[in-house]
Amino acid sequence: MSAYDKEKLISLLRSQITQHLPDIERSNALDTLREVERHPNYCRLLLEVLEDRSLDNNTRLVAMISFKNFVARHWKKRARIESDATPLHDNNEEKSWLRAGVLRLLDEENRVIAVQLALLISKIMRCDFPQQWPQLQPTLIELLERGTEIQKNRSLLALHYILKEMVTMTLPSQKRNFLELSNSMRQGCMGMWAYYGNDLLTWLQQWNPQQPHSAGEQKAQWCLLTTKVMQRLVVDGSPAADFGPVSVQFLEQCFQVLVKLQELYLQATSTPGVSVAEGQEPHPVVEMLARVMKRHLKLIVNMQEVHSDAFAELPSFVPFLKHVLQALQLMKSPVHRTVLVMPLRLMLEFLQHCLSARDCSERYKQVLDGILAGNNGEALQQLVSMLVLDFLALTQTELQDWDTSPEEYVYESEEMEGSGADLWTVRHTVHNVLLALLEQYNEAVCLLIVRIQQQVMSQPLGDMQSLLNWDCVYQAVGLACYSLPKFLDFNTVLGPCVVSNLQQA
Repeated sequence: MSAYDKEKLISLLRSQITQHLPDIERSNALDTLREVERHPNYCRLLLEVLEDRSLDNNTRLVAMISFKNFVARHWKKRARIESDATPLHDNNEEKSWLRAGVLRLLDEENRVIAVQLALLISKIMRCDFPQQWPQLQPTLIELLERGTEIQKNRSLLALHYILKEMVTMTLPSQKRNFLELSNSMRQGCMGMWAYYGNDLLTWLQQWNPQQPHSAGEQKAQWCLLTTKVMQRLVVDGSPAADFGPVSVQFLEQCFQVLVKLQELYLQATSTPGVSVAEGQEPHPVVEMLARVMKRHLKLIVNMQEVHSDAFAELPSFVPFLKHVLQALQLMKSPVHRTVLVMPLRLMLEFLQHCLSARDCSERYKQVLDGILAGNNGEALQQLVSMLVLDFLALTQTELQDWDTSPEEYVYESEEMEGSGADLWTVRHTVHNVLLALLEQYNEAVCLLIVRIQQQVMSQPLGDMQSLLNWDCVYQAVGLACYSLPKFLDFNTVLGPCVVSNLQQA
């Protein structure tokens, strides 16, 4: 392997990121690079470039992406493609050397390159683990337990992408490998999750607005990464019928962390200099809290979707459901809805799943009826009133968007509604929760909507708040339109109101 070969490859790699090169020259360089892929030493040369930390990060990043793409296309021969053969296919000794070399890179300082490295490892894993690559799991465990801080982080990042790749593998033997890997890694990763989660919570409890938030951001990154890994290990890596003691312990602690994060969020937003205001960018620490809350809630909602019955048997299920109802009440202000779009949406989605599971699970029915229908339906009354009058109301930001361009506002709303759940606003999720409530407690919810309609429409249509309340009532009536005729005369009650509103408009 000559120095000239390495330099020539570096030149080809740099030609892919050189901005001043004409398009034709860049295209020629790309064609040449594809021809070089057939060279017996191509992957060794790429690995040599990656191990040379004196090179600039852009060149090394292109080398890492090229290595990853080569593995995706050529690491394992595809039988139906005759032209797919490369010198690497039958060279097990060369592959073994490359796999060992890739693991040596798990101390990469640059995060962008480290992400591509994790993807590269996951793609090799898909073809070779565990038969041809038995060293992968022991190496990761060793680095996670005894490695440096950067090695632990990069190994955890690699494990995240490995698990993400394994979830998509469908053969029975592959699923068995995934469950075995999850069982062996769950306990150790839970210890890391607890450590970094407590580290972040401690920092947040001691933080004040005069302190820089950079240290907290680093702790939050660790917390988010360990939570992502635990989501794969617990949600996807648990048998359908049973969580197991480690998973139960993890979810119990996850509930506790969420309660603490909510307390810290409310505490932070009431601090002078940090308090949030609608239409303004939130403080970095508030935004950090929102991200960490979102990740933990996403894990819980995902767990509830995948393991609905076992989830309802958790000791903290009932307290957590009560906490969600309380949290929605505490954070119903438009200010919080602007900052906590995803956390609030996920709380509402959690509630929607509970309602949807009520018909097919005695446990859900017992818990929901005890909380919502108990005490003469006081909790249900508070919930419906909050959903209709608070969460359906337009925020100041949305009103400004409407005033600026009504057509664009309607277009973006329709695009969001038809684009998949992750992009839905809080209001779209409230629609689903109200529909689920109507399905489970039809008569009670209809009577509550009629009562809200009577209260709101008895007030004169004067200021902006009364106008927003009327809009909320129209939305609620529209959602319940198939059930309300038994409780409300549309022609004599709503018809004149609509005509009057249109005349005043």
